Amino acid sequence: MTCPKGHYLSDDGVNVPECLRCERGTYMPISRHSMVSCEPCTRASVYLNEVELAGCTSVKDTLIVCREGYFRSVSHAGDDEFDAKDSEDCNKCSRCQDDAKKPYEIAKCGLYSDTLCCEERDMEAFVNEFNISLCAAPTYSDSNPLRCRMGQYVKILDSGRRSCQPCPGQHFMSVGNHTNQACKPCTVADDFNEEIVAEPCNPISDTVIACTEGFYRKVPNNPDVDTGSCTPCRSCEFDHFNKFEGQKCGKFSDTVCCQWPNMVVTK
Repeated sequence: MTCPKGHYLSDDGVNVPECLRCERGTYMPISRHSMVSCEPCTRASVYLNEVELAGCTSVKDTLIVCREGYFRSVSHAGDDEFDAKDSEDCNKCSRCQDDAKKPYEIAKCGLYSDTLCCEERDMEAFVNEFNISLCAAPTYSDSNPLRCRMGQYVKILDSGRRSCQPCPGQHFMSVGNHTNQACKPCTVADDFNEEIVAEPCNPISDTVIACTEGFYRKVPNNPDVDTGSCTPCRSCEFDHFNKFEGQKCGKFSDTVCCQWPNMVVTK
């Protein structure tokens, strides 16, 4: 005689054998068996950093996982589900920022897997035949190109693989989600043309160029081609019809001369 899941075989040698339901706190996960007792349910241990994710039933053991910040590495779990009896102790999740050689977090720590830390930011998680996650170079194509962030450019390595690399010194990239293979060179102030640096260049923005006192930077019609030039500020005292200064010369605007004093300047 065999019994189904959630039952055990009661056979005292006197009465007719029968299948009885597992008592509370016990379970039987297999069918067509002749076991005379059910298995005791596993209990989570606070001291082992365990928590109960799902309670024990008559056909399934308690689902035990690790508390936040820990993971359980499974040694020989069944094909369909993880069994607390077939797993190892809870281990603390790795912190990629503590690993000088692999500082980038590619996959977060899970219930049954540690944090995956890799050498490069754009690497991907690859699961081998032993169900172990490894770092792998991403696969890109013309239809799915590698895209980089602001302050980076796409570098083609000797292996032919593409990688996002930070802009070198005195170069910048002000756009994100791009496929550019070079950063732009920073604009350099021209002393001979009365130019000075208002804001220095950084990896995500170009140099902001201003002019020396007595000059203003004329805004170009096409900023992509022309960055503008320093132009002498207008002097109202030499204007026969507009002798009064309504607005001083600024970094990017000329002096405004008016016909009468105390006139309001509007744009």
